[in-house]
Amino acid sequence: MERKKPGRNRSREPKQKSRWGFRGMTVRAWLELLIVPLALALIGFWFTAQQDERQQHIEDQRAQQAKKFENQRAQAERELEEQRTQNAALQAYLDQMTSLLLERNLREAEEESELRMLARARTLTVLGAIDAGRKTALMRFLVETELVKRVEGRDPVIELDGADLYGVKLGDPSPYVVDVKADLSGADLGLADLRNAYLVGVNLADANLRGANLSDADLRSASLSDADLREVNLRGANLSGANLSRANLGPTGANAILADANLEGANLSDADLEGADLSDARLRGADLSGANLSWANLSRADLEGAFLNETDLSNVEGTTKEQLEQQAGSLEGATMPDGSKHP
Repeated sequence: MERKKPGRNRSREPKQKSRWGFRGMTVRAWLELLIVPLALALIGFWFTAQQDERQQHIEDQRAQQAKKFENQRAQAERELEEQRTQNAALQAYLDQMTSLLLERNLREAEEESELRMLARARTLTVLGAIDAGRKTALMRFLVETELVKRVEGRDPVIELDGADLYGVKLGDPSPYVVDVKADLSGADLGLADLRNAYLVGVNLADANLRGANLSDADLRSASLSDADLREVNLRGANLSGANLSRANLGPTGANAILADANLEGANLSDADLEGADLSDARLRGADLSGANLSWANLSRADLEGAFLNETDLSNVEGTTKEQLEQQAGSLEGATMPDGSKHP
């Protein structure tokens, strides 16, 4: 009997797989298996982040719009309340002044009386608390009731020296003006519309007229000494006999328009008119002693008989040394256009 060699006919058992079926997979196979879901996961995260960012941006925009709308609403309410407050202040003033006029005969009150002092204090207080439009209405009331008018040599019932009249309109298109001899010394008239205003003899000493429009205004014999006239428009204004001594037209004066202005007999001594436009200005008999006219435009200006003692005329345009010597009444010590000193 033939013996079987051990192990010759042993049946081969099938290799056992891992429980997930991945036994024997290479690294590359693993990578190929994992890269797609990983990429999808990353894309999902990115898309979600983008969506969140976009949503946050929309929410931020909505919040900003809501805040802007709320700020606008609050601002509108503040402005409305301010308008109401100013209307109430003006109406209360008019009521009180009407009462003083009708019941206490304010116009006939003695000078320096408590009644006048009360009216003046109330007027200056309200002028400082209301805007330009309401100041214009208040000035209309004062002019029409003749409270700022000199009567038979008496001072105005209400003197406006030191008043805040910033932005007020006293000339065109308004049909009224400050009356003769009114005292507006130290008044704030910056940017005021004073076109064609009748301001004869008005005291504007030390007043702020910066940027004001005084074109064609009648300022005969008005006092503008020490006034701030920077960037003022005096085109065609009548300043005959006016006092502009030490008036400030700025360090260059280039923005001051005095073209075609009537300055006959005006006192412009020590005025700073450097670079000012004085073309066609009527300066006959004007006192320009010690004034700074360097770089000013004097084209066709009438300087007949003008006093130009110690006046700085260096580099002026539109005239010559010879023409000045023929026209001026006096040039003693003046600096001439060519830089020379006149004997």
